[in-house]
Amino acid sequence: MFLSTILLTLVLTAIAAGIHVVLAKTSPSLYKQGYANGVSDAKLVQSSFPASATMSPDDVDCDSDIHSHVSNEDYCSGYQHGFSDTINELLKR
Repeated sequence: MFLSTILLTLVLTAIAAGIHVVLAKTSPSLYKQGYANGVSDAKLVQSSFPASATMSPDDVDCDSDIHSHVSNEDYCSGYQHGFSDTINELLKR
C-alpha cells in the first residue's frame, strides 16, 4: 500500500510537470502566431481604410470568427499587440 502511494505520487508529479512544460511551450507560440496575424491584418486594414489615430491593444477587438484561436488568451493578446503596434508604426510614416 505504501509503495502504491509513492508510485501514484510520482506519476501525478510527472504528469503535472509534463503539462506545465507543454503549456509553457505552447503559450509563446500562440502569442507569436497572434502577433503575426495582427500585423498582417493591420497592414491590410491600413491599406484599405487608413487609420488616423494611434491605438492601444485594448482598442483591438479579438472576439471574431476570423481566427480559430481567439478563445486563447495568449493568441488574442498577441493579435491585439501586433495589430495596434503595426497601425501605430504605419501612422508614423
